[in-house]
Amino acid sequence: MNKSFEQTITDAGMTPPDHIRAGYWERFPGLEKKNSNRAGFCFLFNDLRGGVFGDFSTGLKEVWHLGEEMSLAEQATARKQIKEAQKRYRKELNQTRKEAAKIANDRWNKAVSIISHPYLEKKKVLPLGIKQEGKNLIIPIYVNDVIVSIQTITPEGEKCFQKHGQIAAGYYPIGKPKRTLYICEGYATGTTIHEATDKAVAVAFNSGNLKPVAEALYKKYHDLEIVIAADNDQYTDNNPGVTKAKEAAKAVNGRVIIPEFVNTETKPTDFNDLATLEGLEQVKKLIDSAQVIVESKDPLTASQVMIQKVNELAQLSTLEYERVRKQEAESLNIRESVLDKEIAKERKRLEQEELAHDSIVSNVEEWPEAIQGDQLLCELKATYQKYVILPEGADTALSLWTLGSYCFDAFRIYPMIGLTSPEKRCGKSTVMSLLQALTNKALLSSNISPAAIYRVAEMCKPTLLIDEADTFMKDNDELRGIINSGHTRDTAFVIRIEGDNLEPKRFSTWTPKALAMIGDLPDTIKDRSIVIQMRRKLSGETVLKIPLNASDQFEDMRRKCKRWAVDNFEQLTQHIPELPSHNNDREIDNWTPLFAIAAICGQEKDILDAMMKISPTGEDDSIGPMILGDIKAVFDKRGVEKIFSRDLVEDLIEIDDRPWAEWKRGKPMTKTSLARLLKPFKVKSRDIRFGPDVGRGYVLKAFKDAFDRYLPPDPPFKVLQCYKPMIATLLAIIQSATQKKM
Repeated sequence: MNKSFEQTITDAGMTPPDHIRAGYWERFPGLEKKNSNRAGFCFLFNDLRGGVFGDFSTGLKEVWHLGEEMSLAEQATARKQIKEAQKRYRKELNQTRKEAAKIANDRWNKAVSIISHPYLEKKKVLPLGIKQEGKNLIIPIYVNDVIVSIQTITPEGEKCFQKHGQIAAGYYPIGKPKRTLYICEGYATGTTIHEATDKAVAVAFNSGNLKPVAEALYKKYHDLEIVIAADNDQYTDNNPGVTKAKEAAKAVNGRVIIPEFVNTETKPTDFNDLATLEGLEQVKKLIDSAQVIVESKDPLTASQVMIQKVNELAQLSTLEYERVRKQEAESLNIRESVLDKEIAKERKRLEQEELAHDSIVSNVEEWPEAIQGDQLLCELKATYQKYVILPEGADTALSLWTLGSYCFDAFRIYPMIGLTSPEKRCGKSTVMSLLQALTNKALLSSNISPAAIYRVAEMCKPTLLIDEADTFMKDNDELRGIINSGHTRDTAFVIRIEGDNLEPKRFSTWTPKALAMIGDLPDTIKDRSIVIQMRRKLSGETVLKIPLNASDQFEDMRRKCKRWAVDNFEQLTQHIPELPSHNNDREIDNWTPLFAIAAICGQEKDILDAMMKISPTGEDDSIGPMILGDIKAVFDKRGVEKIFSRDLVEDLIEIDDRPWAEWKRGKPMTKTSLARLLKPFKVKSRDIRFGPDVGRGYVLKAFKDAFDRYLPPDPPFKVLQCYKPMIATLLAIIQSATQKKM
């Protein structure tokens, strides 16, 4: 029965796949398209009695059915099957495209730079950033600043795309956009236009991709004028080059320019042909003087008119709006109070857009060439060492964390940096200034509200740098909770009520954060941070002053970081680093992203050394594990299996560098406060006996579960210490027996 379906597709002028699987969404070349094309589609229903097929490039869509017409129930089942198959196909396609993108990046990194090539010589254009692979040219295809595929051009000019690579909305950029951006089909055409105008060009690779590329770049560069440079396919039915160019221009309110030729013997079509036949000056002249085609727009609906008018009114000052509000409300046929509410909403939206724009954070373009990670880390470390005295290992940790701020989305967990010091003037603010100059979209503040954190995180994902945290964080539980929530990507959200209708809205808190404060960080924040304890420099230690224009001076370094992050993002998402054994799982979680970055950069030894110096033991110094550890030490010291509560409290109070001697308002710990601390661990006191004495106390075996779960295991030498008396006794027995035999 599949043969009938295949024959129907063939009769429509297309070549179906060799094997059509029931229940699967299949793609194949469209009508009169090359083998790499995927405009054709078909779906065979599970019962093998019906199916659909068509061609996205021509708009063809037909239903095939064997025998009687489908009933309504069968049609509903068929629609469900198609929807499920399309969902499965998209999932498989995404995975295939990820694999293709990885191959494309590997190919691009291994390719070599070029000076000349037969195809370039024929087209009389320069190699603007492209490379050579064997005998062929290769041109990277970018989506969201990431290479997703490759176009190959042979010396004879034959073009093909990498198998399974994404093309839709993908482009190759030439030049940096300023005021005007040209979009064209091919590389030779794009290079010609760039040379003629000195303007930025985006190569879309084919006419069908002009509109997706234009829409993507319009969102990215909404302040630019977009001009579509069409191929004049006048020798092809319906002139697809001009038709698709007009569609693209209409979608982005852009303009269209079309090449015109005096000499048509070779059937020229594009601006490169025009330059070859009539010279580059003619291209300049035509672009400058051509009648620009602006597509007429469909009339706005009443709803669109109202939205447009509200947007205009929201941008007026309060006095200007008050002067016109009555007549504008009448013209829109709504009450003034309703218009006031809509204006307030629109003003709030505009404020949020402004907050997310570059006035809050500064973004940079990525470096034009691939970056060696080990060299970049060396530059970052040298920068930190030049301007601040740091504890051992901190330069490595800060450098890796800085680079990670450009690719933190590749990880499940991203730690905070906690800068602490016992006193002021220990260099915390200097480190913060360096982080501001080096990290991705840095936003430095010496005070911030809980709402500001989740709003800026939602809007622009900055690297949030909070200085002087000790002055406002201590008693702010909400602020600490929001900061803590951003530690793990899956749970980095808060829910707040928004708008007049009090609707719940989810805000992201997932963004890199660094905090600086005098004294210790709050326990919950400390647990989610890589803590760097700063200290004052000695009289003989000297460093340079940070330049006033540090952000501008280090812009190239930020661009290099961004380029490295883009090139290695996919690898970071899949890389599982080798981690050292450590007693604190949360500490390991915090360091895992830095270990992944270090491994890809070939800096595994440096990061291991840094971790051992900054977090050497993995000891958990929060109150719960601290009291358990001290209780265990008391039992070990006394060598007993049970102890009265009063004796345990006295021994705890005598331990140096612990809070038990001044536990509550400067007064020592009591039996009651000890019981409260042990309650969460399900350890309770009980009646115990020591000779004639009976009283409340604790039994060692009652702590076993808590010790096993919350304390690191004893090192081997300590275990041997416990058995030392027994070993001595055994040795004495053996020695006595040996002497008797002699």
